[in-house]
Amino acid sequence: MSTACPVRLVISLTLAAVPRAVAPRGALAADEQAHVDLFRTASPSVVNITSLGVQRDLFSMNVQQVPRGTGTGFVWHEHGHIVTNFHVIQGANGARVTLADQTSCDAELVGAFPDRDLAVLRIEAPKDKLPPIALGCSPSAAATAARCRQATSSPPSTTNRWSTSTTC
Repeated sequence: MSTACPVRLVISLTLAAVPRAVAPRGALAADEQAHVDLFRTASPSVVNITSLGVQRDLFSMNVQQVPRGTGTGFVWHEHGHIVTNFHVIQGANGARVTLADQTSCDAELVGAFPDRDLAVLRIEAPKDKLPPIALGCSPSAAATAARCRQATSSPPSTTNRWSTSTTC
């Protein structure tokens, strides 16, 4: 019985990278520029929220806080009020808010409205780190119903990224 030696065939291709021309993009469309402006205006007010739970260490039997989930919110007032969704903090034993400059603060629950999926947290931070989100208003209910709404968030641990959902 003979043993066959495996034969490997190695083919090496060397391709020279050929530069390709990149066409200039041109001006942004009005809706694209509106999104860019919205991002620049609102992003300093957007925060990341980490809900916390407690867990017992199996070896030491010590109880410690551990992250359970994340979400986003926004600075409502320079006194530290943060608005978020109730489902972000539901069932949590605590919460931590990370501001746009990556400062992290413990938060306390001020109030919640589960039926509307709203919650308000409060943090202690210098006023200059808490730029409240700009509020808008429409002159009539008809105009409000016809206008698009922008839901915004900034994914945890990211900077200069924006996730949006628009409903018209």
